Amino acid sequence: MILVTGATGLSGSFVVHELQQRGLAVRALVREASVPAAQALHAEIAIGDLADPASLRRACDGVTGIVN
Repeated sequence: MILVTGATGLSGSFVVHELQQRGLAVRALVREASVPAAQALHAEIAIGDLADPASLRRACDGVTGIVN
């Protein structure tokens, strides 16, 4: 599982797509307001914020890599 921060942004969405094309499972770290956009990525969604350490710990559970 790879965690992608900024997954709903222009660069992040391309990263998510590329990782999925390579057969990797992807978790998108997004804010609550970005959930609808994240659902379109067909990635697992982790709601959180880079400024919230607890949400980052939850988002990182089980991941083997992070793309920021």
